Amino acid sequence: MQRGQYVTEKTKTRARLPLGPVVGGLTGGLLLITTVVVTALSGWTVQKNTLAITSDLISEVASRTRDRVQNFLEVPRTALEMGRHQASVGGLNIDEPAEMESWFFDYLAVYPMVGSIYYGDELGRFFMVKRMPDGALHTKQVHREDGEVWATWQRRVAGAGMDVISEEEVDPKDRYDPRARPWYKGASATGGLFWTEAYIFSSDKQPGISAALPLYEGDALKGVLSLDIRMQDFSSFVSGLAIGDNGLAVLLDGEGRVVAGEGSPTIGPDGDTILPAISASPVPELVALSSQSELLDTLKNHVGHTLRYTHADLEWRCVLTPIHIEPGTEWMVAVLVPEDDFLGEIKRATKQSYVITLVFLLISLLLSAILTRWITRSLRSLVEQAERVQRLELDRAMAVSSPFTEIHEVLHAFEGMKTGLRSFQKYMPMALVRKLLSNKQETVLGSTMRPLTIYFSDIAGFTPISEALGVKQMSQRLGFYHSNLTSCIQDNEGLVVQYVGDEIMAFWGAPDPVEDEASKACLAALKNQEIIDHLWDGEPDIPFFDTRMGIHTATVAVGHFGSEERLYYGAVGDGVNLASRLEGTNKVYDTKIIISETVEAQISPDRFTYRHLDRVAVKGKVLPIEIYELMGQAGEVDPARVKAARLYEQALEHYFAQRWAEAISTLEEARTHRGDDQATDLLMERCQAFQESPPGDDWDGVYRLKKK
Repeated sequence: MQRGQYVTEKTKTRARLPLGPVVGGLTGGLLLITTVVVTALSGWTVQKNTLAITSDLISEVASRTRDRVQNFLEVPRTALEMGRHQASVGGLNIDEPAEMESWFFDYLAVYPMVGSIYYGDELGRFFMVKRMPDGALHTKQVHREDGEVWATWQRRVAGAGMDVISEEEVDPKDRYDPRARPWYKGASATGGLFWTEAYIFSSDKQPGISAALPLYEGDALKGVLSLDIRMQDFSSFVSGLAIGDNGLAVLLDGEGRVVAGEGSPTIGPDGDTILPAISASPVPELVALSSQSELLDTLKNHVGHTLRYTHADLEWRCVLTPIHIEPGTEWMVAVLVPEDDFLGEIKRATKQSYVITLVFLLISLLLSAILTRWITRSLRSLVEQAERVQRLELDRAMAVSSPFTEIHEVLHAFEGMKTGLRSFQKYMPMALVRKLLSNKQETVLGSTMRPLTIYFSDIAGFTPISEALGVKQMSQRLGFYHSNLTSCIQDNEGLVVQYVGDEIMAFWGAPDPVEDEASKACLAALKNQEIIDHLWDGEPDIPFFDTRMGIHTATVAVGHFGSEERLYYGAVGDGVNLASRLEGTNKVYDTKIIISETVEAQISPDRFTYRHLDRVAVKGKVLPIEIYELMGQAGEVDPARVKAARLYEQALEHYFAQRWAEAISTLEEARTHRGDDQATDLLMERCQAFQESPPGDDWDGVYRLKKK
């Protein structure tokens, strides 16, 4: 029996009862019984589930609110980790303030929630770029030379570039010592990321919190990198979170004091920071919450909990969700919502449903005969419409008739439709198909610009492999290869949009956003390499499918392309071309996976191990790009390879600085840890060539590739 042929010959010839008379005889009695039973069960079920629904809805809102606050606080963490990376490559050096100022300036321009970013070292020197109340970015530097201490300020007007200085000031009385400040002491003591309690900033005398990270040179503390968030800005962010129609959110500490939100920290008479207790809040809902006996125990134990209380004749829910800042600094996000914000419509709809049910019962009993005929004719119309979908005759009008075997025809039509759709679904990514169906969208030509992480892979030497396998076996093996790699990409939330021969193109970020998309793309690439290594286990006669991969993040046009008659979903743009070029660049360095600088900037340095490979301009491009070899997940790469990679990166820095002898010496040491490495050999050849014939003054260190 073929797919779609779901009835036997006996079933085809058996007489079927007409639908109309049967439905007419049963509708009246079944409708009466069903209505009575459903009405009784509905009342009991609504009453039982009302509280459960409320808890689920409000808990979901609280979880989203907690995530938004957590994401707000992740910005400083990310900035400080980026700063540590900058310091590791020599980008944060207080003896070279121009480079440090450029990095600080750019960071504040991108993240408006950060008030200032600064660095202090063990000698007491200090460098800061600070956002002023009018939005202007000022630079302060504290100098210490020969026992003298003084400060200099460079002031700018709002919106001015870094080089547009409106005023310079030297303050010989400013003896600010970063080593005495809470952020420096805390970071030095903990040896890791440190968040201060709320305190008064030295520069503008406003309350705020600081995040700080110590920087080391070997085992010795070199200095501390820190940034400030004003409590006014933090409170504005928390107060602005949308919580239903009448809800609100606040951030509380373990003693029931308001850290951020309505009634945020103020400055006391003696200049100290005051965190007001919620019992003294100007918000009545918070005052009512403070009277709950379980509140303080929940805050002290730092565990999630839900409180229900009455205020102003309304039932309120408070969901307390812990948020981890650092050991010793534990806060709670409190989301307060009146239950009627979520259940008001449900309660009103329940009352209306009882009235409507009774009216409907009376009308239905009187009109059951008419409704039966109407249902029969509607089912027949549904059959005809389903047959049109099956044949893709969407524009041709069809007459509606009244046969006797409607139910059988409906099933038959829909089974045929499913058969047709099964064939078409293989030609498009299923994630995209589900998206279009859920949105009830018609697929049309068009695209939007959005950031994607783009992945290309290709099998090295595929032409001789296909010749060795033959046409039939090559098709089967390539299909097996594509299926395994595609499943891995999809498991990591990627979307495979195109196969061109042995090449695979996929991306992350469309049609739906993907959280941490760059890391998931890198993980998919590494997992695919593991799959390829074991693809033909037990079949030694099958050639190895040596696969190269390139990954790049860029803003490109993504959508539906092609013609009005035939479309495909994909991405177009310079970033797509660059991702494809990175895949081919593996040939030059004999590597497996190359990622671009835009991918490296997004992934956490403690999640993957990678090697800064080169600064290149791929064929057809003028602007250079930093490229990296993705070696594996952190902790899973051979230590000898990691050591060789770090030495290679040191040699690359010597190369960029035109220190040829140092670069050659470092590369020779790297060979002792890794042995054969084409990237090392290539860089060695370039260094030796430049040592004999140095480049001109316009040399920028870019290696321009001649082939794709």
